Amino acid sequence: MATMNENRYARPTTELLNAFQAGLAPLLAEAQDLWDLDFDVLDLTGCRQASPARMRRTAMRLRSGKVGLRSADLDPNDVALRLERVARWFEMMEALLALITKTSAELGKLLGAADAEMELMAVDTFLEAKQRARQPRSSLAEPVHNLRRELRLHQRRGKART
Repeated sequence: MATMNENRYARPTTELLNAFQAGLAPLLAEAQDLWDLDFDVLDLTGCRQASPARMRRTAMRLRSGKVGLRSADLDPNDVALRLERVARWFEMMEALLALITKTSAELGKLLGAADAEMELMAVDTFLEAKQRARQPRSSLAEPVHNLRRELRLHQRRGKART
């Protein structure tokens, strides 16, 4: 049987994971087209530490003839195309990182809210059990007493570690 807390967070979690899959699908589809990348083009063009924007500008300069290659037997248009594909790959990796980071943060918020709510429910349940344990002939007196003792021991252990 699902608790109220599980039901409340099931829909937002499902929506979040669906949004993640929807964002991931086009990146994976495009990654299949870029499967056979040639990263050696970064050394050929001096773009080893360059941003994707700089790689694209270098590709444009190669095509226009403003920048030459060290090796004359390479076609500048082919090298420019390979460089643009590598630039797109880096852009896709940045988009993937952003998608994962965003989804992780939102999932963390959902889990944090669920944990806080569960903690409040546990405290409420304990306080209610404590009230019922005070009633005459209550079967909760001994379990509540044992739980209070365990909580005090746990609190002492926690303070000793810090």
